[in-house]
Amino acid sequence: MFRNSRLFLILFLGLFSCISRPEIQETEIAETEFIEFEIKYSQGFSVHIEGSKKLVYIHEPSTGNIIDTLDISSSTAQNSNFFSRIVAQSTTHFAFMRAIGGLNALHGLCGIQYLTQEQQENLVETHEICNAQGLDLEKIVAINPDLVFLYPFGDQDKIRLNRLGIRNIYLTEYLEKSALARAEWLKFFALILGKSPQETLFNEIESAYLELLNQSEASQLAISEKKESTNKVVFNLPFGDSWDMPSGNSITAKLVQDAGFDYKFIHDKSAGNLTFKLEEAYQHLLETDYWVIIAARPKNFNINDLISENKIYGQIPAVIDRKVCFCNTEVTPYFSDGPIEPHRLLQDLIACKSGKDEGNKYFKILR
Repeated sequence: MFRNSRLFLILFLGLFSCISRPEIQETEIAETEFIEFEIKYSQGFSVHIEGSKKLVYIHEPSTGNIIDTLDISSSTAQNSNFFSRIVAQSTTHFAFMRAIGGLNALHGLCGIQYLTQEQQENLVETHEICNAQGLDLEKIVAINPDLVFLYPFGDQDKIRLNRLGIRNIYLTEYLEKSALARAEWLKFFALILGKSPQETLFNEIESAYLELLNQSEASQLAISEKKESTNKVVFNLPFGDSWDMPSGNSITAKLVQDAGFDYKFIHDKSAGNLTFKLEEAYQHLLETDYWVIIAARPKNFNINDLISENKIYGQIPAVIDRKVCFCNTEVTPYFSDGPIEPHRLLQDLIACKSGKDEGNKYFKILR
């Protein structure tokens, strides 16, 4: 992920003709009978049945280690097997809950101001639960949630919530290794909210994504047979005196690979980001055809604005050839909607690579 993405992570990597997304109707959550379901891609959660117990295990996707457990056999004070008063640490969680029609259960959220106006209008009784110091425990206590979603960025929040007797669970969807694996967490959220994991939008998302992937692979095969040059790509903008790029393990790296780009560091499976000195990063940019940037910039930010940030950029081949694929997080819901729209992310990147970005939602060619 991008370094400036980290600033949004705790606030938090469609085809209209393929997926018809009905307007989401918020209804009272009705408990559904638990039916075992398949988890095809995600390595971050699993469900285990032990006699009368139903346990959800949260894993660190890279190692498979269990880092948290949630017993959903009898989850709430109402003796039901779902939760109806949720507090979430990330706007990403908003996207998942919205996609399954579960926003009526979202009573607390961190980073409401980073949602679009339309998204904020979908919130009925949701309160901001973060301040400059992090989680506002007083507000969370006042909300009286039956479950809090946390990110494993340290144990202090979990320790404090445990002392207050507030149930909580770590979520690791952002650590998944592919965009489809992350989107499959729709099944997790459906399960927690008493809905059917088999009846989310995931199957449609997967179908659209795989169709695009097949088209991309066929295109790359044709290029390979013609022995044309590959579509080399690098990422990001500098942060201070260093430059981060995603490792080959990341969702972002896998996504651009699926779009047909040749990422220079796809085989580097290091944990976390790859960090380069500025001079090293500039050299990588000089050796590649495309440049993918995800950053917050003013509306209508253009190629000249990018060059004005550093005159060296004007010498970069991707800038000269207008092959900069830019996602402006200031004006697109990349962090809040992107995780549940991997097919749209893939479609946008394929379109940018082809030089045709009309109708793109997230990535545009910087002109």
